[in-house]
Amino acid sequence: MAFLVRNFFVAMVFAVAAFSQKATIHTPQSVSAGNPLTITTTGSGTATLYLIGPSHIRKQSIKLGQDVKISGQDLAVSGTYEAVSCSSEGCVNTAFQVLPGTPARLAFLLHPSRVPVSTPKAVNGTALVSDRYHNTVLEPAKVDFHLSLAGES
Repeated sequence: MAFLVRNFFVAMVFAVAAFSQKATIHTPQSVSAGNPLTITTTGSGTATLYLIGPSHIRKQSIKLGQDVKISGQDLAVSGTYEAVSCSSEGCVNTAFQVLPGTPARLAFLLHPSRVPVSTPKAVNGTALVSDRYHNTVLEPAKVDFHLSLAGES
């Protein structure tokens, strides 16, 4: 009889633990700007997913236990994003980084000259490299400029 009671108690503990697990969500640590992302969820039932980014907030209904696809268009701005899933059991969240994509654009800023007047053919400027979504690329990039005045080679 004690054996049956113990087995029944152990089975009840595992059953309660299985039914009381809170839903979780998982994302990769980082993704490049403009690339799609899959958020993995656990649990059962329905929930509301909030994707909170530097430029906008997206809200959508999801089914727990199924993967959620996020389009690259929703991840165009680089920065820290927060994915929050709220259900009747409460809210869970995870954070991830959207990194700038590959270099695609170049901006050149010409500064007021700090070069001594006696230095011929000198320019003081800065090159800013950005991806196709106008996120500043933080990785060092080699930029070569060849400048000439009209009539000179």
